[in-house]
Amino acid sequence: MPKDNVPNFVKRALREKQTQLVYNAAQIGCQNLRCPLQAGMAIPMMLGGRVLGVLTLYFTENWKLTPIEIQTGEGLGEILATQIVLGEKERQASLLRDAELKSLQAQISPHFFFNSINTIIAISRFDSEKARFLLRELSTFFRSNLLGANQSKIPLKQEEAHVKAYLNLEQTRFPDKYDVEFFSSVDDQVLVPPFAIQVLVENAIHHAFGNRKTGNIINIWITRSGRYLEIRVTDNGEGIDPNVIDKLGKEKTNSKHGSGTALQNLNARLKGLYVDSAKVQIVTGKTGTSISLLIPYAQTEQKPNLKGVATDESTDC
Repeated sequence: MPKDNVPNFVKRALREKQTQLVYNAAQIGCQNLRCPLQAGMAIPMMLGGRVLGVLTLYFTENWKLTPIEIQTGEGLGEILATQIVLGEKERQASLLRDAELKSLQAQISPHFFFNSINTIIAISRFDSEKARFLLRELSTFFRSNLLGANQSKIPLKQEEAHVKAYLNLEQTRFPDKYDVEFFSSVDDQVLVPPFAIQVLVENAIHHAFGNRKTGNIINIWITRSGRYLEIRVTDNGEGIDPNVIDKLGKEKTNSKHGSGTALQNLNARLKGLYVDSAKVQIVTGKTGTSISLLIPYAQTEQKPNLKGVATDESTDC
């Protein structure tokens, strides 16, 4: 329904977050002189303090709007709100499974796995300590993929461990090819979507530098920027094709640097978790690319339940 056509009592339900009752056609907003609607109620569908929508019920006789009908309507509103939340959780789970699959396909492919193992075997011949370290990193990487696939948000510390394990393996396989720095000025227990940093780092590793063998710089910044947690990954690569920049994060693209599916998936997960409060920003040029995730800082904090257990400009994509 167009916003201008929304009845006033429905707007009040949204604004006041309480059930609103009306008992005649004028209060309903029905302009037809022979309007069959004589009563109605608007029930905000709530999750905590958040309004997910409004359930509106109409009656042809105002005497039919009884306390029993009101109670039934409010119960139905609660059921529908629960179903909306469950549907969104299922969508998030699907996106996470897709993220895990893409991570496994792109990074834990047979090539990645066996190349890592072969590298570790080769190193074990002359540096057993480093070989053991890399085996632990490979284990950390696998474990982080499995853990991340089952959660909608994880502590930043866990995501950092995942990324650093991946980088240690990549930099061992390609010594001196990548110079990567990690900067963080926030609490490592803040909550972030799993694979959030990993997707951006992987994107830079695989697509930013073309065939350049040395001098490839990647910086990872995690800071608080006003009311946002900002995750920013910058590189000094070739930049992104201007013909696809506006599509990144929104749809698949066809370019020599990839399809953009990982960024599209990440952006969809951000919207699912934070609605329109989070965003992806991309700045690119011939001297490199900067991709930032901006997440409402208030939604990154771990909130304990009653038992003390944690519960769960630029181009905007």
